[in-house]
Amino acid sequence: MERLTIVQQKANLEKYLLDVIGYTYKMVEKIQETGLLDPALQPYPPIDNNPVSPQHYQQGNIQVLDFITDQKFSYLEGNIVKYICRYKTKNGLEDLEKANYYLNELINEVFIADEKQADQIDEDILCG
Repeated sequence: MERLTIVQQKANLEKYLLDVIGYTYKMVEKIQETGLLDPALQPYPPIDNNPVSPQHYQQGNIQVLDFITDQKFSYLEGNIVKYICRYKTKNGLEDLEKANYYLNELINEVFIADEKQADQIDEDILCG
């Protein structure tokens, strides 16, 4: 039986941690830096590994999706809420950057709508 190289072993471990255990890339990087499998880094128990309702959306008293739906948020608004709610327990800065992207898109959308409304008001005033 052929032995795996250190590089192959590390690649297999990384794939296992990401795909099977459910670690984030940030968690895997921490393990690679320290060499420790810290129980505090456990993302969530495998029993509760529900792709429809993952642990990083269950931090409060209400599911993030339920809140987004209840508030009738648009796609952009919903993504802002989603990424803000999960950044501490999933992808950290990456999720904040995604929230920022969607926030900038929403700001642009509102700005354009306000401009159109102002133009319409000006046209109504001028044309009577």
